[in-house]
Amino acid sequence: MTSLTRTAVTAAALGGTLWTVKVVVITARDGSFDPLESVFFIGGLLALLAASVLVPLALSRGLRPLPRAAVVLAGTFALVAVTLALEAIGKALAGAVYSGGNVGIAEESGILLCGVAWLAVAATLAARGGVSVARRRSTTPRAAA
Repeated sequence: MTSLTRTAVTAAALGGTLWTVKVVVITARDGSFDPLESVFFIGGLLALLAASVLVPLALSRGLRPLPRAAVVLAGTFALVAVTLALEAIGKALAGAVYSGGNVGIAEESGILLCGVAWLAVAATLAARGGVSVARRRSTTPRAAA
């Protein structure tokens, strides 16, 4: 695993962990845990934004510069869009299923879904060792013609 892949895994795992812990604590307390709540949210947000760039960068290793830039740009936008969509889906599902008064469940379910999804991304990248989308170049020397 390259250092870039390790950094991407670390950013995704940190962001996912911070957001998951935030939701668990708010749910357990049935309310906020100020002043640390904002630290967990902002820290997780910054880590996930970094992971949104680092994951496509790590996966596009081996591509030429222009295609790699395109993959990183498209991948970053896709990961941010999917994260926002998961947050909305999680919140909508919680609103449809849960009618109780626990603030953590009612308002933070979208953040929980995002946190768990990013933990899954980190685990997948770590398990695969950072698979590149480019074909690996052979290191075997070619025979002279």
